[in-house]
Amino acid sequence: SAMPMSHLRFVIIEKNELIGLDMETGLKDACPNCSIARVPDVARLGDLAPDLKRRTIFITGDRLANIDESGLALIATQQGAQIVVRAGHDTDEAVRLRGYETMPSPFTDLELVEIAKRFTPVGPVTPAA
Repeated sequence: SAMPMSHLRFVIIEKNELIGLDMETGLKDACPNCSIARVPDVARLGDLAPDLKRRTIFITGDRLANIDESGLALIATQQGAQIVVRAGHDTDEAVRLRGYETMPSPFTDLELVEIAKRFTPVGPVTPAA
């Protein structure tokens, strides 16, 4: 039987090898069954085979303007994917207004666990006791 969260596919878009690797390692720990890919930039997304069984989540440290210009916004729309924007350029509010998720930068492993949990459906939502 499949463990939860295996339906997620994280695609890390990060030029900095160390940051990308750090995030990849943290996400693997947070979600061992998730599929995780890493590319240096949006242009290299074409190298990845599409994964139709999983929900794709792009993680980027880019500014919102670049997310539009690079074509990432369009790719995400076409794939029904979500975008998580690491803090650094635009305000969290601006990011959320676009319908994207936010993530602190620098990040901790715990925050990566939170990100993985955020995209995991947990059945009907019941009010907390």
